[in-house]
Amino acid sequence: MVHTAHRDPTLDELTHHVLREWAERGDPTPDPGPVVLASTLPPDDPTAALAARTWLNGLRHTANPRPGLFGGLAGHLAGLRLLAAHHPALHRLATPIAGALRRTRPRGTGFGFPDYDLVSGPAGVLLAHCAPAADPDELAPHAAHLAELCARGAEGLRCTAYEHHDKLAWMQGRINLGLAHGVPGVAVALAAAVRAGTGQPAAVAALRALGRWLADQAHHERGAITWSAADGTPPRTRRAWCYGVPGVAWALWETGTALGDPDLTALAAAAVSSPDDFHFTGDTPGDRLAVCHGAAGVLAVFDAFTRAGLPGTAAAVHRLLDHLRRHQDEVAELARTDMTLLNGAAGVLAAARTASGAPRGWLPLLGLR
Repeated sequence: MVHTAHRDPTLDELTHHVLREWAERGDPTPDPGPVVLASTLPPDDPTAALAARTWLNGLRHTANPRPGLFGGLAGHLAGLRLLAAHHPALHRLATPIAGALRRTRPRGTGFGFPDYDLVSGPAGVLLAHCAPAADPDELAPHAAHLAELCARGAEGLRCTAYEHHDKLAWMQGRINLGLAHGVPGVAVALAAAVRAGTGQPAAVAALRALGRWLADQAHHERGAITWSAADGTPPRTRRAWCYGVPGVAWALWETGTALGDPDLTALAAAAVSSPDDFHFTGDTPGDRLAVCHGAAGVLAVFDAFTRAGLPGTAAAVHRLLDHLRRHQDEVAELARTDMTLLNGAAGVLAAARTASGAPRGWLPLLGLR
């Protein structure tokens, strides 16, 4: 792959600094964050090579048998395949993990996030197989599983595992509407499978049902379109990757694109053209800046819309890039304790570099392109 990123000295310097500092700390992580960030550098970059070696060595001690994309086997697979794009010998390590993921299904009491979602469940497992490129044959069993879960549409994703949970009891009996843990994450995974040509009528039917359901949940008020966090709760004003307008609108866009449904893509376009007052609040740099809740995630979504050709989104990309540049000291601070993709500095810098022109092969890990 020819590296064609527009060079940004600020992002370049900070990226090299945080990757070298992380490698020197010897802080192993099963999360693909450091590898994702390294993949935005030229393949012959010494810092990228150092980060790759450090992550691979650490994987021996941090490998997790759970299937999830973030902290589990699917994340290991994604990291290995991103590295294998330039080091093909690593495919021999990735292949058995892909086989294990075909055989692994979550088992627990009730039905919860690990049974379906993007972060810890089958939707993320499917998306891990799309980075840096998708093979329809590999996606097919994972798409079939998601389609089976959604045979009754979104109703099949209603949570029943959290009645006595100390933090998630609010989700009991509800259907989540966030990209990270809800219907939108399953929709983007199914859309990826349909777009890749898996040729499964059940996957198409499930995706169509989820798209219609998401459209029905939209709230239209004072010229703005919003979505609630889960059934029966008021719409949230905060915009983020994990929940709120950006992630849901992208899921609708991907669904409409995969199905050739202009009504869904029009709704998605209208949602992101609504008043774009971003509020990045929180007690930590991770809350305010990282992919999951903060500016980097919204940047990644709007950049995906811009690359997809949606008019009017480029201005938000430039504004969000400037925001992250102004807070580079906080990004460096975050890197000292967190180099993960969703909540750490690796994701912040990867999103910023990718919006500046770096390779996009890792974006399926966020459900994006």
